Amino acid sequence: MALAGPGTRGRALRWPRVLLFGDSITEYSFQENGWGANLADRLVRKCDVLNRGISGYNTRWAKLILPRLITESTNAESIVAITIFFGANDSALKELNPKQHVPLEEYASNLKSMIQYLKSVDITEDRIILITPPPLQESAWEKACLAKVATGLCHESLLCHEFLYAVDIDLTRATSSSFKSMPHTQMHLVTGIP
Repeated sequence: MALAGPGTRGRALRWPRVLLFGDSITEYSFQENGWGANLADRLVRKCDVLNRGISGYNTRWAKLILPRLITESTNAESIVAITIFFGANDSALKELNPKQHVPLEEYASNLKSMIQYLKSVDITEDRIILITPPPLQESAWEKACLAKVATGLCHESLLCHEFLYAVDIDLTRATSSSFKSMPHTQMHLVTGIP
């Protein structure tokens, strides 16, 4: 089959887009066997999977940058799905990491704010997928932190389990319809992590 010549014009070929928005769990999801890489592999030639993970971010900062990632001039109909995956940094202990810590009530409010913004730029609720933070096995985390304490690499997130259920509780039990109709998943159930 002959390729079109240099003067031939046709319509630009644009794939639908899936946007992954989150913290470092999203940023590093394209590493080998990561959830983002696996999703991109499953959607190859069907959708472009775009990674917009920002390491260290919490929902307080994410709601500020979201309008810069998806503007009113963004072609919203080309975005077939957007994931919002925050909470690991929000759940940092206030005493140990006050910059990243976000109180649980503010976390839920920030998620609602991001959803409202997306709806305001014509991304409908059925295209927004909330992903809860992963669970935390406190004894294993404490052991890992003790091993890393000398290097300063330890990031204490012992409240993460509360954030894990914050979205799910609001989705299933809230009288407010803010999250009720939203697609959501608990990542640990998808990945098989207990």
